[in-house]
Formats: sequence, C-alpha cells, structure tokens
Amino acid sequence: MPREVAAAAGRSGSSAAEVVAADLAGPSEAEDSAYYGLELTGAADADANSSAVSAAARASAAAAMATDVVNRFAAFGPMRLIAARVMEAAGAKARKTVEALTPDQYPMATQPSGEWEVVKAGHWMSGLFSGVLWQLYEHSGRKEQFWADKAQEWQAGLAGRQRESGSQHDFGFIYLPSFAHSYSVTGSPEDKRQALAAAEALSWAFVPGSKSLRSFDGWKTPSSTDAYQQIVIIDFMMNIQMLVWGARHVTSPALDLRMDPRPAETWLQMAKDHARQVAANHVRPDGTTYHIVEYNPNTGSVNKKYTYQGYSDSSTWARGQAWAICGFAMLHNATGDHDFLETARKLTDKYLELLSAQPAKAARAVKAAGGAAAVAAAAAPPAPPRDALVPQWDFDAPWHPEMDGPRDTSAAAVAALGMLYLAESEAAVGTAAAAGPQTIGPPAEAAAGEARPDSQASRGAAARYLDAAASTLRALAAPKYLAPAGGAGSFPALLKHGTGGFPLRNHVDVGLISGDYYLLAALNKCLTMPACVGHVGSA
Repeated sequence: MPREVAAAAGRSGSSAAEVVAADLAGPSEAEDSAYYGLELTGAADADANSSAVSAAARASAAAAMATDVVNRFAAFGPMRLIAARVMEAAGAKARKTVEALTPDQYPMATQPSGEWEVVKAGHWMSGLFSGVLWQLYEHSGRKEQFWADKAQEWQAGLAGRQRESGSQHDFGFIYLPSFAHSYSVTGSPEDKRQALAAAEALSWAFVPGSKSLRSFDGWKTPSSTDAYQQIVIIDFMMNIQMLVWGARHVTSPALDLRMDPRPAETWLQMAKDHARQVAANHVRPDGTTYHIVEYNPNTGSVNKKYTYQGYSDSSTWARGQAWAICGFAMLHNATGDHDFLETARKLTDKYLELLSAQPAKAARAVKAAGGAAAVAAAAAPPAPPRDALVPQWDFDAPWHPEMDGPRDTSAAAVAALGMLYLAESEAAVGTAAAAGPQTIGPPAEAAAGEARPDSQASRGAAARYLDAAASTLRALAAPKYLAPAGGAGSFPALLKHGTGGFPLRNHVDVGLISGDYYLLAALNKCLTMPACVGHVGSA
C-alpha cells in the first residue's frame, strides 16, 4: 500500500518511484491514486474492470505518472516517509560508491562520465562521505552495522593528519562529520583523540590581532591585495563548530594536547570572537554577506572585502549566505548568546527575501532570451512554489535560462539545516520567555543577563523558519533535484544541480558530496523535531 512505500522499497531494493508505480498499476489503483491525490489518465482512464485494458497498458500508464506521483508526494506526504524515500535513494547510491571506490578515495563531485571525481585526505570535502555513511547509520536507528563499518573505513585515512594540514584549516568540515560523529556512536577514546586534535590544530590558526581564524596560509586570489594579509572566508562559520565541539569534550589539563592549559575556555572564546568579527565585517547592513574579508593580521584592520566563488565582490553568493545562516544558528544553539541569534535571523530573513524574488528574475530572463527558451518556458507546466526555495548559485548573477540559473542544491541543503537549528533556538527562546524572567539559554547555557524577548514573536519566528526549512527539504526531495537510485551507470550523487565554482566554470550543474551530506544531516535533524515531522506541505 502507498502508506508503506518506504518499507516496501527497502525490502525489494526498488526505488520509491518504482514502488509507487507498482501501486498504481495494481488492482487497487483507484484507492491508491486517491491516496496520492491523483486521477489516473491515459489507458488507466478506462473502466478498471474492462478487459480492453491490458497489463502492459496499465503498467505504461503507471510509469508515465510516476514522476508526477513522487512530485506530489514530496509536496504533501508525511515528512517521515519523505525522509525514508530520500534515505533509501542515498543508501543505494552509497552502496554503489563503496563498491566503486577504495577508502583512500573521497568523492567530491560528479563527472560527465557518470563517476565520482575523488580527492585525497585533507581536502575540505574528504570527511563528508564518511559523514554520509554515519547519517545513514543514524537513520537506521543505529541498527545497520554495515554503514558504521564503512564510515570507519572511510574516516581511517583522515587520522593523524591534523598537524600536517599545510596551508588550509578546514578541520570542522573534515572531522566533525567523521571522527566527532564516530565518537558519539562508539565512545572510542581514539575517535575522541582524533577530533580533539582537529580542534587543537584549528585553534593554532587563531590570529589575536584580528580576533579571527585565518582560513589559509599563503593563498592569494586574483582580488587579493599586496598588503600583509590574513584571509577569512565565510565558509569558516562551519569550521568554528569544531572548536565548540572540542570545548565541550576536552578535559583540563588535556595530556594528549600540546598547547592551551585551559583549552575548553580558550577554544570557545576563539569561536565566539571569530563569529563576532564575521558579523561585523562579512555581514552587510542589509543582511547579505561578503565571501572574503582580508585583514591586516597585526592590527585587525580590514584591507579589502571581495569574492572568489561569487559573481562579484558586492554580490551574494548563495552557498556563502547558507554557510553563515547555518554557522550562526548552530553557534547560538550551542552557546545561547543572543547576538548570534540576532545575526542568524538577519541572515535568514534576507535569504528568504532573495529567494522570493527569484521566480520573477527567472521569468524576466526567459522573456528577454526569447527564441526556443521562451517557447519551451511557455509550454512547460508552472513550477511549484517550493521550487523557488532552491537558490541560484549567486543571487545577483545573470540568470541563464538554458541552465535554469544555474542553481545550487548544496546551498539549499545547508540553509535548510541552518533554518532547523534557528527554528529550534527560536522555539526554546519563546518557551523560556513565556515561563518568566529567568535567564534564557537554548539548549546550552545562556549569556548572563540576556534580555527576555517576546514569547509570541519567537514562537512565530520558529514556525516560519521551520516551514521554510521543511519546504526546502520537500523541494530537494522532488525528482527535479533528487537523483533516482537507478541501475548501472546512474548518477552517483544524491542531489543533482549543484554548483561549486561558477566563475571558474568548475563543477557547474553537478552532484556535490557536500549537498548530499547536508541534505541527510538536515533530514535527520528534522526527524528529531516533532514540529518538523508533523509539517504539512503546501502546493
């Protein structure tokens, strides 16, 4: 039955779309199509009892409807079943990946050949496939040991490399999805030691003069100045979560660390200082963000603000905005510092505002292009409103109709995770405010003396951000963006239409392991939140 789509798919090894199509082609198609909100068309319009309707015709009609069924199911179905369908596809793809690659090959982006482009240990994406495997293990209720075993195989090559990082310091991206997550499952002292070593190594990148972490050593972009410089990229709002994790898990004194006699206090303060500098210098007054801020590391003065992956120095790179949303929301969730909540709100409100303007921008571009693009657009069915929740790679870049933007599904996945954390914080703040004048601190300790916000406003904001997050997850679960499990030679990534570096024409309209990881992380986060599990989709 349709209500058991995910379970049936898991038992049979078929994709959810195939299970749905089988439902609709079966003898109870009238009941099943009513559940999905559909009316059978084509050959299936004939009397169900008519011998003129052959099994082949019924199967053909059902197959033709499968995409529409899954689209509607993504829009209106229960979030738990949507998550199960996505996890089913993710599991099928992960199994193929572990069969195709060796544990020293870390998938990064899809190639035209239908294979993964792989990177070596130490690349910022090298911990994310292990993270995908851990997310699958979590979704199994920690019962499918296969996923845990494979996650440990793929993280093994990352061990002991923290002090050999060279010029880059992406320890949060590498070690939080891998060894830190592994420790939460295994309680292994070695997993903990690896994760703490990453936090310690990241702390060495802190520059007292600028009160921030340097992102790279010796890296110059075409826009860099010739001045003495320290580069800070917006992406580092995610890396500082490694310091927060370390502060929570380290003991003092930490005999296995080389520095910091009081690491917990030091590391947490570094994360907060870095975030405050980002809020002051990366975040523009209107809530958009710069990709890169270049400091004088001695004085902390700003040399220049510019981009490397965005459209222009003054534009808003979508994934950069998403990194900021997620980073500030997670930091408030961990610390209770109200300043970080305010910044997360500002960033998210602007992100949603920019998304709301995207359909009109796309329509103008199609009309201006004319020709075949305009004819095709006129003939195509209207895109569902949730489609607008998947951003163009840069909100200020020209829209390319022939590339549907291009969009960046990885940015949408990161933003969805961030908005879930923000919704959780807003709900906790609203609950605490309603309870009385006590100090508020979701879910960690609150900043002393934090002003008590309005309870109703916080609860309303929580509902709005949660709806935006869940609706984004629904959009990503639709066939336009979610690659089918497929057979031999199928698309290896879970999400289609990711954009890595459009200005360099690098990884444009591809699958990105970062998109896959953050989508699964967001779905698992959603399933821990009753309001998200109970989310009702809209047209």
